[in-house]
Amino acid sequence: MSFLWNLGTAKKPVASAKPASPPHFQSMNVAFRRGVQYNMKVAIRGDVMTGKSSLFRRLQGADFDSNYISTPQIEVSNIQWKYKDSPDIIKVEVWDVVDRAKNAVTSPSTEAGIKLEHNSAQKQQPKRGTPPPSTAELGDLGLDASTVNVYRNCHAVIFMFDMTKPWTFEYVIKELPSVPGNVSILVLGNFNDKDLNERKVSLDTVHAALYDLNQERIKEKDATKPNLIRYIECSMSTGSGLRFIYAYLGIPFLQLQIESMKQQLESKAIEAVNLLDELDQSNEVPEQLQRIRGQDNFQQPSTSTLDEQRSTMREAWEAELDQIARDHGKEICLGSADRMFLSRHEHFQ
Repeated sequence: MSFLWNLGTAKKPVASAKPASPPHFQSMNVAFRRGVQYNMKVAIRGDVMTGKSSLFRRLQGADFDSNYISTPQIEVSNIQWKYKDSPDIIKVEVWDVVDRAKNAVTSPSTEAGIKLEHNSAQKQQPKRGTPPPSTAELGDLGLDASTVNVYRNCHAVIFMFDMTKPWTFEYVIKELPSVPGNVSILVLGNFNDKDLNERKVSLDTVHAALYDLNQERIKEKDATKPNLIRYIECSMSTGSGLRFIYAYLGIPFLQLQIESMKQQLESKAIEAVNLLDELDQSNEVPEQLQRIRGQDNFQQPSTSTLDEQRSTMREAWEAELDQIARDHGKEICLGSADRMFLSRHEHFQ
């Protein structure tokens, strides 16, 4: 299953015995260098030891590593992803989120890919009379969910829990209400490769809890169908569920594409209005037929023009009556009723 995820930025040493990357992914790498059409952000959340980092590595094309290493702070990686047969190149920014960062971690402006402030060439000098900061204060600030709004500009969140540890599911239930209504949510019950006797979170429990949370998202956050909670069970060690996760990324991508199209339509509508305004005020358009901005129709014709139209109509009407009289060998005089009819006819004209 790892071939599905061989799209990441993580580099591995290439051994001569290993086959080259599939042509499909090679062509994607070439296209990726030509430019990215869409940027999508996906956050991975969950309690400790639920498999977040394993999924994070899987998304980068790495193999499963059974050795557990605690993630010190938020880690970010960009992976290349493709939606079905779409020619669009999509960059997915994946966040491995931790709730509490460890002290003395690496600089947040390097490996994590996030900066809290601009790195100026000259550091500010302490004010006179102010004691120098302590060593702890000079240490690097670890980025975590308490210092960074992980849902900012986020398109999808993947929550993970260990089906053999009920408290990890309780963590998910506690955190789900904080996800904005316009963000897609996928919940993963990890470690489905373990024996059924070890399972402590039943499917009925998951069903009932997620049903209630979906109802809340609909009522309180106006969440649409794509942003309601989905659930599958998976295993990072066997690769079970990875194909579904790969396909699920299409949901936030399609929503991102829809929003992009809406912005393009709005931009084109404004462009059309500006062009019409420019054309309507052109010197090549007769002054009487020029429109001012915001006006739908031409200016109303002047009174003299209307009188001229009425006079022409009356003359045509009288000429037609005279012709009828000659055809019948008698003269027809316009009575009051006829003139009233003509007057009404002219009024509606």
